[in-house]
Amino acid sequence: MPTLMIWKGHRMFFYSKEIGEPPHVHVLKDGKQLKVWLSDLRVARKAGFAPTR
Repeated sequence: MPTLMIWKGHRMFFYSKEIGEPPHVHVLKDGKQLKVWLSDLRVARKAGFAPTR
């Protein structure tokens, strides 16, 4: 899992062998995780983070 950057405790990374999905980045902090599509920065999956307004 190559780390792209760490910002305020959020680790942004990707898996090198996720085949069949559009380009995306995972964000991990304190056991919570997001998956964000790079094409439009839309959240694809959210686990543990609070809902957005």
